[in-house]
Parts: sequence; structure tokens; C-alpha cells
Amino acid sequence: MKEFVCFQVKAEDDLAEKDYLKTLKAQFFDTQNTYGSRLQHYYIVVCYSIVAEDEKGEFRIDKGRGEKVKNIIRDFAGEDKVRVIEPGFAAWFLGLSRVQIDVIIRTRFGNDDIVFKEARNLVADLEITEKILLVFILWLNLYHNKQTVTADDITQSEFIRRMHLLIVEDVEDLYQFDYQIAHDLEILSNQFLESDGDGFSLSVQAVEPLAILMLDGSVRYDYHNDGLLEYMVRILSGYDLSEAE
Repeated sequence: MKEFVCFQVKAEDDLAEKDYLKTLKAQFFDTQNTYGSRLQHYYIVVCYSIVAEDEKGEFRIDKGRGEKVKNIIRDFAGEDKVRVIEPGFAAWFLGLSRVQIDVIIRTRFGNDDIVFKEARNLVADLEITEKILLVFILWLNLYHNKQTVTADDITQSEFIRRMHLLIVEDVEDLYQFDYQIAHDLEILSNQFLESDGDGFSLSVQAVEPLAILMLDGSVRYDYHNDGLLEYMVRILSGYDLSEAE
């Protein structure tokens, strides 16, 4: 049975109407009647400025406009399926990338997927940089037939460096890239990796749920290369890169 997530985008003209709340409610109930139990979530995206120019030409929060947004939130507070996206978050919400949207959907509706749950449980105790490294090594194994990965393969990877730059910008001088990679390799060697002196190898059987999840991302969502790696990192960690992006 198909399930639905619906969106209602409201702009300046919509909230300028006298009966804007009545219209919003009517639209929601009409959608609910149309889809019934198949309606899983209903988003009201309020694309409406609560800032107005005063007599001095300065921009300030307009109490009247802010109250309209509060009215919407209050009126739908009792509806479990409704999420009101306030003006301050509307641009971010509408600008979500395809990867972010797929991850949100998969995370929210994947509780009954045994592979999804086992994959996340497998890496639940790993830090974000360790998950990034494990996913990268698995990807090299599955898609580039690289059975042994060297430290240079990792440190010279543009993907690894890009991900690290996104997540460590707040630690600045406390962070050293080469040291972090060496530390993560040591941690992973105690659980998933084997070292022969020349590099590190990973048994796909030892991380089978991760491998299946990665293949699913490639086949079902048509992700490849960096897109597939980013999808895996997000879905395993719930790490939100949106602010850095």
C-alpha cells in the first residue's frame, strides 16, 4: 500500500487573506479525507516574512506577522501528522538535497527494515570519523575491487578530506587530520580491519549489513561515488551537514 507525505507551501498572499487559518484547516482536512490512513506526514511550509521595515527604515520583527505564524502552530498543535515549518527554517527545508531527503525518509520509515537496523547497530559505538573511514574502505572494496587499502589511499582521498573539513571546523587547533586518521584506523583494526603491514583489509562478511545497505543505495536510489558515500554516512550517523553546507 502506498503511503504519502504532503506539503502545503504558504506565501505572503496566502497569509494576507482574512480567513487564512480557515483555509489552511480546510486544505488539511481535505487531504486527510483523500488519503486517509495512507497520509503519514503533512508539512505546512510558511514562506512568510515576520520582519518588516519601520518608520526609520530599519527592519524589525513585526509582532502582527509573528502572531499569524504562532496562530498556525497553535491551531495544528493537536494534529500528530502535521509539522509546521516556520519562516526561519523554510529556506533550509525547501533547499534539502536529494540525499538529505532520501536519508530522512529512510531513517523515519526504516524501523521495520532488518538490514537497516542491523547496519546502524553494527556501527552504533563508532565515532563519526570512524564511520566515514569504514564506509570509504567498504566502498573501495565493493566498487573498486581494492582488497587492501593504504594510509595514503585514505589521506589523499578528496571525499575523506571534504567530510573531515565539514565536521571539524569548530575544533580548529585541537584537530590534526593525519593523527585522526591514524587513530581511527587503530580503532577500526580492533573491530573490523586487518593489517598486514602494507595496508588494511576488510572482510565484507564482517560488515554484511553495511554492504547490503550500500548496494541498496546504489540500486534503489541510483547513488554512485561521492553521492553514495555521503548517503551512507548520513544514514548511519544521522549527522546533519546542512549548516556546514
